[in-house]
Amino acid sequence: MLPVVSVTHDHEEPGRERPGASCSGSLLGVHVTREPAPPAAVRCRDAVDEALGSVRAEGLEPSSTGLSLCEAIARGELDPEQAVARLTAHYRPHRPA
Repeated sequence: MLPVVSVTHDHEEPGRERPGASCSGSLLGVHVTREPAPPAAVRCRDAVDEALGSVRAEGLEPSSTGLSLCEAIARGELDPEQAVARLTAHYRPHRPA
């Protein structure tokens, strides 16, 4: 996810720094301010929401196991690799010994 960028024109408030801005500059009468990236938890939640939206746009619905693993990723309890390992183990055929 890219940082949030806001643009104001000089006639609005030239050179105005927004609170919390990490970078700003002016070019040809346009003032650009780059806000710090959102916290990791927000980025995880956004990534999970985007992934679920993409799956649903294809007309699919994740299993309850898949949804619970996605929620665990969004809460920061699992990383994606751990979730894939659990999902793979869940759906791997069980072979009797």
